[in-house]
Parts: sequence; structure tokens; C-alpha cells
Amino acid sequence: MTEKRATLKDVAARSKVSIMTASKVLNGKDGISKETSDRVLKAARELNYTPNLLAKGLRLDQSRTIGVVMADGSLVSHLRVLNSIVHAAEIKQYGIIIGNSVNDKKKEQNVIKTMLNQRIAGLILVGSNLTGAAYAEWLERLYMPVVLLLRESETKQVTSVINDNYTGGFEVGRLMGRLGRKQILFFGLPMDYQIGHDRLAGAQKALSLEGSFISEDRVYHLQASIEDGYEKIHQLIHEGISFDAVICASDLLAVGVIRACHELGLEVPGDVCVSGYDDIDIAKYITPSLTTIRQPFEEIGRKGLELLLSQIEVPSDPVQRIIIQSKLIERQSTFIGKTE
Repeated sequence: MTEKRATLKDVAARSKVSIMTASKVLNGKDGISKETSDRVLKAARELNYTPNLLAKGLRLDQSRTIGVVMADGSLVSHLRVLNSIVHAAEIKQYGIIIGNSVNDKKKEQNVIKTMLNQRIAGLILVGSNLTGAAYAEWLERLYMPVVLLLRESETKQVTSVINDNYTGGFEVGRLMGRLGRKQILFFGLPMDYQIGHDRLAGAQKALSLEGSFISEDRVYHLQASIEDGYEKIHQLIHEGISFDAVICASDLLAVGVIRACHELGLEVPGDVCVSGYDDIDIAKYITPSLTTIRQPFEEIGRKGLELLLSQIEVPSDPVQRIIIQSKLIERQSTFIGKTE
């Protein structure tokens, strides 16, 4: 026999409050005491209460479902942002439909079109490849709230939340400069990823202040993968290219670099200092542990959802560009100062 689903009325009765008060607590509204809120939330947990989001959306003539499209669902960075969005959406009683475009612009557009048929209230695009001017116009023609996370539109026409990539690059460049490294390689991201260019620009600025620089022929645009970092180091050594530092625009690239250096008899950090970007879990546990820039993924996800919900409630909200600060984490791969 199927167990009867708990209702809002059941929660109100168990917590000895009115239905209106229970509704306010469960919808995160202000004006309710902590004691009352705790009692209502406890009752909801005990009754395994889950709101009927579809019915609620129909009553309000508004969906309470959000579409989230990841450009690459295999990346830890995207998954951490997604987890933050899902958690924040649950608190606000919004459901989530998740899509993965596997770094294909056409597939990303098709995933979005499919989501539109699911009557979603808004879209969050994580690491989107739809950042060019033409795509900004395409997104505008959806007539729907859209927020970009980790990347931003070239035209700044779409609300976005990003990490301060320039400052992150600057911090790493300054560190390498102060270490006295002169033969520096930069392993960046694909050419059409503006965030990679921003990280390089920051590093170059810092290095110039330390009397160093990265020549153009030492900048390589790669995919953010362990394989690309690994193979590029083997290729450069085979070609006789010398280097004493590698600044990577991704932790995954840096992991591949460290592995290749180990195989080729190059000591990290003695012969080669290596840095990454993101601070994914593996950065702390690889040997040597990786100096990197910590991106505030959870904060980016929460802020992105907050902006989207604001647009849903007030469609006239202006486009916003939020930049969240990152943090340099020094570890064994550069050996200077305190390590974490």
C-alpha cells in the first residue's frame, strides 16, 4: 500500500502553527522567529514533506524548475558549481533539470531548446561556449532569464558570475617572478576562452614588475586535461625546449605536467616550478602537492542562482557582471613560503 504523501497542512498541524506560517518558513520568508522556524522544519523532516513544485507552479502560472547546462560535465569545476546550485535551489524549492553539451556549441543550443520545452523558469549556463556576440543575441531572443557562470559574454549583454581571472594570473606570475624563474612556459586554454587570456595577461603584468616575461612562442593553447599537459611536456623536451617553470591555466594541465616531468627526470620544484588554477581535490594530494589558484566554486554557484531568481521575480533587473576574488594556495610544487 502506498504511503500517503504529507501535505503542508500536516506540517502545520504537527508544528502547531497556521498553514500560512508553515508556508512562510518553508519558502524562506522573513518575519518568523528562529524557534518557530526550527519547529516547522523539524516537523517537515519527520513527515518527509516535499512540496509539489509542479502543482505550485501551475497555481502561480509559473514554473519552479530551472535548467542548468554544463559545457563539460566531466570537469570537477563544473560539478562543484552544479552541486552548489542544486543545494541552493533546494532551499528555495526549485527543481533542477541538468544538461551536458560536451563542449559543443550546437549541442548546447539543442540542449537549451529541449529545456525550453520543459517549461523552465530560467537558465544557468556553466562554462558556456555560447559567449560570442552572435550567441549573446541568440540568448536574448529566448526571452528568458539567463546567467552565465565561470565565463562571460563578449558583449557583456548577459548576466555573469566569474572568478577574477586577471588577478589570479597576476598572483601566480608574481610568485614565479619572485622565485627568479626566467624560462617560463604558459599552458593556457583554447584560443576562444577569454578566461585563459585574462590569466595570461595577469601573469605577464606581474612578471614584468619582476623583470621577467613569457615570450609569445612559449604560450600554448591546450584543452584543460591531464593528457594535454603530459603530452606537451614530452613534446617540448623532445624538441629541445628548456624551461624552469610552467604556469598552467588549469589544475588538470598541471597534473599532467608534473607526471611528465617525473618520467623525464626533472625535479619539481627543483628543476621546474609548476602552478595550476582551480584548486580541485587532486591538487592537494598529488606529489608534490600543487600550488594553484583557488576558485570559489560554491560561492559562484550560489550567487548565480541568486541572480537568476532575482531576474525571474523582477524581469526588468539590469544585466550584472559579478567578479569574485580567488586565492593563491602555495604548496610544494613551488616550495616558497608556507604550504597548505
